[in-house]
Amino acid sequence: EFCEENEWIKAAAELGVRHWPRAFVGIPFTPHQGRRLLVAASLGAQDRARVQRALVDALQTLSCRTQVSVNVAGCLDEEAGCFQAGGFVCRPARQAWWTNRQPRPYEDFKDFLSDLRVKKAKAIAKQRQ
Repeated sequence: EFCEENEWIKAAAELGVRHWPRAFVGIPFTPHQGRRLLVAASLGAQDRARVQRALVDALQTLSCRTQVSVNVAGCLDEEAGCFQAGGFVCRPARQAWWTNRQPRPYEDFKDFLSDLRVKKAKAIAKQRQ
């Protein structure tokens, strides 16, 4: 997952619940936002909302019966309200997006490192080993 865990680990300890294992709703190892409550596009707004509530209820039931926490990562803003209404705790996600330099893009990672200060480049290269 692409999220900070420290706050969740502390909260779980304070509540006396296990942090792991847990159910993950999202795309593993991918920090992209997208639909997490998959509902047929052919449904009308009322039916779509009803199915979304049923899916959130099912996640809650799964969590309660198995004593496993549920983490929903990268849902759309329009879905966040459904999760909140269902008792889920929402927190903002932080993402860093990188774009290649212009007008002459980096040719490779070594080229990128050559643009940095030596100390920074060494630290990054060491992290990648």
